[in-house]
Amino acid sequence: MSPHLRILLIEDSEDDALLVLREIQRGGYEVESERVETANAMREALVRRPWDLILCDFSLPTFSAPHALELLKESGLDLPFIIASGTIGEESAVSALKAGAHDFIIKGNFARLTPPIQRELKEAEVRRERRERERELEAIALVSSRLRTARTFNEMLARLLDQTLTLLGAESGSIWLYDPINDLIELKPQQDWKDEYFGSSYRPGEGLPGLVIQSGKAIVAREFHYAEHIPEGIRNSIPAGIGGACIPLHTEESIVGVLCIHVTLPRELTPGELRVLDALAEIGGNSIHRMYLHEQTVKQLERLAALRSIDLAISSVFDLQ
Repeated sequence: MSPHLRILLIEDSEDDALLVLREIQRGGYEVESERVETANAMREALVRRPWDLILCDFSLPTFSAPHALELLKESGLDLPFIIASGTIGEESAVSALKAGAHDFIIKGNFARLTPPIQRELKEAEVRRERRERERELEAIALVSSRLRTARTFNEMLARLLDQTLTLLGAESGSIWLYDPINDLIELKPQQDWKDEYFGSSYRPGEGLPGLVIQSGKAIVAREFHYAEHIPEGIRNSIPAGIGGACIPLHTEESIVGVLCIHVTLPRELTPGELRVLDALAEIGGNSIHRMYLHEQTVKQLERLAALRSIDLAISSVFDLQ
């Protein structure tokens, strides 16, 4: 199947536009395009729909490539911008490249068009991935910071769920903690959770949280009801249209719980969002473990203090005698 390419053409000649599109199609692309000739039309096109590439004539009756570059910068979009013109001189071409154009070709030499398009699309994808990873790291650092300032176990769990849902723009979610002594997985904080579909406690192997605890692996599905890797008895209890992920909350040694995030079709979790979830699950698992140890230590100190008070009281009685 040919790759799909959405092209915004800034061109006043319909014939030249057809020649450009025909050459790109010969290069193996399935093309979807829109042709504009003015600044206002370009602004509207950039807002109206997403684009993969901009091809621009250098000089139009009421518009120009330098002006188009300015509008693209104002939009905040990072799109490959290639000038295709028969009127551009060497000095103007250099100025355009310095202003942000990625390449230029001379009209009549359209056979040279496909290679720079392929190169600039790849470079744009690299830039997008880099920005996405930077946003992911910033988001993870923010959540980690919020968890460290939580004063109680329940506050920390609530912050983990709230921050995760906010980052992903998800509708509902929950955190489940595993009690290995009683072999029970219990629902803790939740937001817009449907107990009639998912329950509030499970044994390992039961429900989505129980499957995660039993297998130690995440469950990800576009739609849980039709996911063949989920046992029929479990997926049939979940209505169609609900998908998402259930990720183990883990330390290096063990799984302490499960983080579940649900979305409703047509919304789906992206690969980048799943990477964020994996990172948050590890941070959350370690935070839960540390907070649990902290609270156990506090309780132990309180017990020791109580025993010390009793010992002092008994000693005082004996002293009086």
